[in-house]
Amino acid sequence: MLNDLFLGLSVIALALVIWLVILLIKDPEKKVRQSLFKNKK
Repeated sequence: MLNDLFLGLSVIALALVIWLVILLIKDPEKKVRQSLFKNKK
């Protein structure tokens, strides 16, 4: 039962990481990249 929980959480975490990478690659207006990496000057 505990292994099923860990498997589910790891699949969700991997899917979120892949989704973020795709979102950063396909960012036509560069809004996501600017909001993540904005300089604090």
